Amino acid sequence: AWAGHEGEIALRRDGAWLFLAPAEGWCALDRARGVLMLRGAAGWRDLAELPDAGRDDLARLGINAKADPVNRLAVRAPASLFVGETGSHRLTVSKGAAGDTAALLFQTDYAARAEIGLCGDDNLSLRVARDGGGLAPALTVARASGNVGIGTTEPGAELEVSDTNGDGDCRLQLRTGNEIAQFGVSTTQVFIDTTDEKPFVLYGNGASRLIVGASGAVGIGVLEPTARLHVDGAMRCTVYPAESLPDPASIGPGAIAFSDNGTAISQLFCDGQKWVTVMSSNK
Repeated sequence: AWAGHEGEIALRRDGAWLFLAPAEGWCALDRARGVLMLRGAAGWRDLAELPDAGRDDLARLGINAKADPVNRLAVRAPASLFVGETGSHRLTVSKGAAGDTAALLFQTDYAARAEIGLCGDDNLSLRVARDGGGLAPALTVARASGNVGIGTTEPGAELEVSDTNGDGDCRLQLRTGNEIAQFGVSTTQVFIDTTDEKPFVLYGNGASRLIVGASGAVGIGVLEPTARLHVDGAMRCTVYPAESLPDPASIGPGAIAFSDNGTAISQLFCDGQKWVTVMSSNK
């Protein structure tokens, strides 16, 4: 009964066979292979093996999700896997102009929380949503210089950290366990701070050169200073010409200086009003 009807669709109706010629656009399922087929001008083709012209006609695709005019590719799954055909693999996100955005957006319940990419310019930016507000720059890598900025979009050095919350206090904090060291700047001072009575030690060429203990004692060349200033070695002070000594009232009582009047070098003590000679050595 099917003789001469190869390639047609055979439909049994009212005890007789009805034959239909497939038209372009018809779909069929190859049950043996579990593959969806699409009828084109050249015949049946696997949907996944259509030529480029055929794939371009696919306006949107949803995989376990509904695609829409904006999200034309939608995937709902625990994970997505992209594997390089010959070993390497590159995921490309391209934008039309420098002022556009090419980025990855991260959301919680479809609310933006973070974004990384080229956000309105050609610098690499990491933006986060703070306190329920919009996305704000947290870290920037400048394209022209390669400088890295934290809290600034125009880093002027290889690494620039700027005040991010406007309180006039910017800190860089290092932590190991409960131990903390802070380096910072405020509107009134530049500071280094440590916790748990840890000293601040300045090294040079692998050796301790200066230490500030938890009590405020300073040691130069000494690991455990026993006085407010403890120096291991000779100390040298500037010798002032006699007429160039600092103003006693400005420098205050208790200051010590050395003076050269041309014939002798004197050690002087300031009482707040004048310089008093402690000892003198002829030249």
